[in-house]
Amino acid sequence: MKKTLSLLLAAGLAVSALAGCGGTSAPAAGSDAQAAAPAATETPAPAATPAATEAPAVEETNTQPEQLDAEADENATLDLSEIGLILHYPEEIHEVKGVYLPAGAGELGFGTGIYEADFIYFGLPRDRGMELLEKDDLTDEEYAELVNVRGILPQLFAVNGGRDYTAVNELYEGQLSNENFTEIKKVGDLTFYQYFDPEYDDALPEDFKEDYLKLVEIQSQAVKDAEYFAPVNPNDELIGKPFIFDAKDLDGNPVNTGELFAQHELTMVNVWATWCHYCVEELPELEQVNKIVADMDCAVIGLLHDSDDGDDKIAEGIALLKDNGVTYPCIQHIEGMEELLSLESFPTSFFVNREGLIVGGFVAGKPADPVNDYVGIFKSVLANEQPVIASIPQAAANDVGAYRVYVMDEDGNPVEGAKVQFCSDDMCRFANTDANGLATFESDKGVYSVHILKVPEGYVKNDTEFTTLEEYSDIVISVKKA
Repeated sequence: MKKTLSLLLAAGLAVSALAGCGGTSAPAAGSDAQAAAPAATETPAPAATPAATEAPAVEETNTQPEQLDAEADENATLDLSEIGLILHYPEEIHEVKGVYLPAGAGELGFGTGIYEADFIYFGLPRDRGMELLEKDDLTDEEYAELVNVRGILPQLFAVNGGRDYTAVNELYEGQLSNENFTEIKKVGDLTFYQYFDPEYDDALPEDFKEDYLKLVEIQSQAVKDAEYFAPVNPNDELIGKPFIFDAKDLDGNPVNTGELFAQHELTMVNVWATWCHYCVEELPELEQVNKIVADMDCAVIGLLHDSDDGDDKIAEGIALLKDNGVTYPCIQHIEGMEELLSLESFPTSFFVNREGLIVGGFVAGKPADPVNDYVGIFKSVLANEQPVIASIPQAAANDVGAYRVYVMDEDGNPVEGAKVQFCSDDMCRFANTDANGLATFESDKGVYSVHILKVPEGYVKNDTEFTTLEEYSDIVISVKKA
């Protein structure tokens, strides 16, 4: 997400769990009315006007604004898999004269099991609105032009574990009005809600309010008719992928990230930017985290995302680190990292093991209690609550005329008796590993998926699905001891 748009989405929107620059923004703060959530209705029922409060910082998720992908004479579809639904809009969506912007979707914090999607409407002609939103840098006047004509559309929440809307309000520290929640759907242990504050259109020009209310009705109907399912974590596909690059530190010295990661059992990579207030705000706390986790054979490194904007930006980054007492390493923007990571929120942090492989713990935004929250996530990942995976990234070519899969424990010892599945598009084959931890599959050259179906007693199954090279290759899959 562009910096200007990130800041725009942040202005005046309230949250509690995380804070940062870009991504999903949360509803305006309100009173904590003690009414039960109403049953599903045709459109959100107006509620008592909530008392105005100062808006806290903006929530972050690892998502980006998405324009509706449809021709003018077809229904538009919006994929919000990050929270567990796909919206289908009628043709009337194309008649909206203002700018409709799905502003992000994802989990509110690490492991909360609460998911949110936000939508913004700008009450100005579409051509002008898109011209401003596409700009890399807005002037103060242009920024105000957008902020002063913004209305917030009904937001969507999904809550897991059989909990109800009160879990959302607890996360928001009671800032939301309970009577503004409308239950929409239950899917397994997930409950979906729509949240709508009738004050959300206060900033809109009068000649756009009717258009806004029409869009509220369209979206409310689309929510009723949506496809619902369990949320899909967009970061799951990154687990087990290598984050090994040649880079430079901020002084211009060459750095290999693999060598940095090899120094510790677990390293948190904190991607930040000089323009991001919350990134800078958490720097002293990240320094504390780095000192605390050193006794756990863990560490923090920084990655200055906007360092590719030139020497002045690098100098600014160096000054900010010095002013905030940061002593942990910080590297420059890495060319090609966007091909692996889709960064839409700042700060974003993730965890890498000693082998240089991403192992999870994704955090988009600044946590409410950075020191305790980050240290807790270090402990969680170390305890293998998320899979810590080792492999030859992703596969290594061989010349033996077959595909080979090695299953090893975390000490590099072979694991005998693991059942491995080897699949093409139309069939799957199975083999058990031998005393060398090896399962061999003789097949024509192609791309195959590989994963472990079963491990012997005393081990924890690695559920990651691996992919072979199109040539004969070896894959090594690591499993933890139970």
